[in-house]
Amino acid sequence: MRAPSPSPSTRTSSSPSPAPSGPTVSFNETPLAADALADSVGLNENIVGTTNPATASDWQTLLALLHGLGVRHVRDGIINSNLYYDAAVKAILAASNAKLDGITACAPFANSTAPTSAAQIQAFNAAIGNGLESVEGPNEVDNARDANWVADTLAPGCLPSLPAAEPSLPLIAPSLADPYHNGASLGNISAYVTEGNIHRYFSGRNPGTAGWGGRVGCGIYGSLVWAICTARVNAGPKPVVITETGYNSHTEVDELTQAKYLSRLFLVDLQAGVAHSYIYCLRDSAAASAGNDGLIRFDDSLKPAYAAVASEIAYFSDPGSTVTRAPFAYAIRAPSTSMDHLLFRKGDGSYILALWNETQSWNPLDFQRIVVPAQTVAVTLPSAPTILSAVSMNDSGVLVTAAVTSSPQGITATVDDHVTFINFR
Repeated sequence: MRAPSPSPSTRTSSSPSPAPSGPTVSFNETPLAADALADSVGLNENIVGTTNPATASDWQTLLALLHGLGVRHVRDGIINSNLYYDAAVKAILAASNAKLDGITACAPFANSTAPTSAAQIQAFNAAIGNGLESVEGPNEVDNARDANWVADTLAPGCLPSLPAAEPSLPLIAPSLADPYHNGASLGNISAYVTEGNIHRYFSGRNPGTAGWGGRVGCGIYGSLVWAICTARVNAGPKPVVITETGYNSHTEVDELTQAKYLSRLFLVDLQAGVAHSYIYCLRDSAAASAGNDGLIRFDDSLKPAYAAVASEIAYFSDPGSTVTRAPFAYAIRAPSTSMDHLLFRKGDGSYILALWNETQSWNPLDFQRIVVPAQTVAVTLPSAPTILSAVSMNDSGVLVTAAVTSSPQGITATVDDHVTFINFR
């Protein structure tokens, strides 16, 4: 069930400026491959532990929704010697054509069926058809009600044993619930891991937030700069992955803002060099509760967030393409300094310029939407485009045709806090 194809927009916004205004900023950037965005999206599928495929009437529906989402990476736990679980995970990977980031566990962090050896992880990988693409240390080890969590994480049967499990696969560091207070306690574990780990939530703030709560060591608490810095306390200069992120559409934002923010989240993360960000999660855990982080509701109906993620993956999907991505010189003129951008190139040689106003679309203090006026943005190119089209995300999470004009000087478009993608050559 892919999101609908772009159609004429029904979204309305405040009247833009009659002409571009503000400073012109020049860039000379090497574009990302378009497929990098489609490939960056991961998902905590979270349905195996709550849904028994043998008895759940909606199991096939959930598999179809995973397939329709188009996500290539899913995250779930590794459980030792559990045939039901193995079969369910294998079915999820087959339906979604995805690979698994497998979360390990060590006593006393989980029950006795948790893997505690490389052999058990290898057995699980074989049982799911070699579907692992990465192995991850225990989840939020500092939140396990274990007073000796540091020693237990570093015990010979836990983190030090994991590199031997699947040596050809990346090993992601254990996640921390409170990296500010506990990262230094765990210390530098870069000898064991190949990637750092971030769990990043926003308390209703926008993905590009500068943070809140003041400066704490690595920067302003809650900012992406701070999150990456705290992860590197453990992983050193190695790459980082965000294994949990997202928005609760009951306690943090409404469903429309959840979709809007998620569609911008992957762009913000890619800007910072984060190659994979795993949304939490596929389905709400209840009808209206603190567990409403899902892309779909508890009754399996779709939220706008599902359409937004599916639309974005489909638009950028360009697997296997190869194209020269040399530095490209252009300039952007916009009234607001919060107007953000990211440049991509497709295998057919065309470019995609993502534009959006990375500002608050939601007030977390009074739980109300913020109206962000549209702005006229001018993009100066080396020459007039010969091919030009644009789409913008609407409030339903669907990419719809957007107005864009060209001239010998470049492109002019109207942009607000919804993402707009301009395709040109």
